[in-house]
Amino acid sequence: MSSPALDRHRRFNGIIELGRRIARGFRNFEHYRLRMLLITGGLDASPHTQL
Repeated sequence: MSSPALDRHRRFNGIIELGRRIARGFRNFEHYRLRMLLITGGLDASPHTQL
């Protein structure tokens, strides 16, 4: 039986591993970092228009 904290840790680690698989081939660290933020929900990729 696992604790809720361990479950959250495993879930977050799975998201990071998914990002690493998707981001394979990025040569620019900034692009890699932005991809990780996008995958983990730390970056909003929706276009914002201000009028």
